Amino acid sequence: MVEAPLFQRIILGLRPGAIDRDAVEVVAELAWLLGAVLQGIFVEDRAVSGIGALLEAREFQLIGRQWRPIEAERLAEDMQLAELSARRLLDRAAQRLGVASFFEVLHDEPMSSLPSLARPGDILAVVAPRDPHERLAPYYSEPALVPGFSATTIFVPRRIGRKRGPVLALVGTPQDKGLSVAAAVARAAEERLVILGPNDSGLREGILHAAKMVGGHWAKTEFVALVRLDELAFLSAAEGVQERLIVLTRPPDNAHGDMDPFVIASMRQSPIILVGPTAAADALSRPPNAGDQTSRAAVSTREQSKWADP
Repeated sequence: MVEAPLFQRIILGLRPGAIDRDAVEVVAELAWLLGAVLQGIFVEDRAVSGIGALLEAREFQLIGRQWRPIEAERLAEDMQLAELSARRLLDRAAQRLGVASFFEVLHDEPMSSLPSLARPGDILAVVAPRDPHERLAPYYSEPALVPGFSATTIFVPRRIGRKRGPVLALVGTPQDKGLSVAAAVARAAEERLVILGPNDSGLREGILHAAKMVGGHWAKTEFVALVRLDELAFLSAAEGVQERLIVLTRPPDNAHGDMDPFVIASMRQSPIILVGPTAAADALSRPPNAGDQTSRAAVSTREQSKWADP
């Protein structure tokens, strides 16, 4: 866990029929690493809850191979069971790690309403749908990517490849908010920090210095220079890293271009933290605990050159 919390809450939206234990556990662990409270929000989407009120609504029953009316009472019972299951998953994941957690139910609200709950210092966690084609459906929306939304967001892919491994960060300048978050998480998890950054010696030294200010003397940091800071260069340089987490800085106006966080998370099978512009404002200026007995000076680049302490 970080010495001082970088965020106050992680808000995890939970939908009926799309609740995944691995995803909940990943978000709970990130809450523990970041020192944040885990807030589970179970969303009773009005599009689902209103189906039972439609007289013409039917469902196909596999047993008997026939269509039958959708009963509002049974739909309500299924919703209650889904809510209970989500609450248990959240409670168990939080209790296992000792994370403070809360559970709330939003009645007759769409998933797109979740961003309105985020306050400064919060993170919105978004879990990829089981069916990737669901992202193309007209009723589906990704509130974390709409213009004007600037809060820090966690994208969790449907399949998680690794639970251990380095933290991988794409960094453009020493002032990138994502750098402070990535270095803090790497230090808390006692993992390597692999930085993909610009092919500029001045920026490289500044980025490594900024990472050290957060990560401390113990941290192992690798720097990989990129000719371009785009998705293709990122994916090419990331091969072989086997990271547990990817950290990106949210660009202005959500102008991601080809950098689709869900696509990258799915391809890498790693959760992504997309850090907002107002997150962790003081993290880079907060020095690490100088009395940490577990510290070990091992800052290096992939070229195996040592970065000497001043």
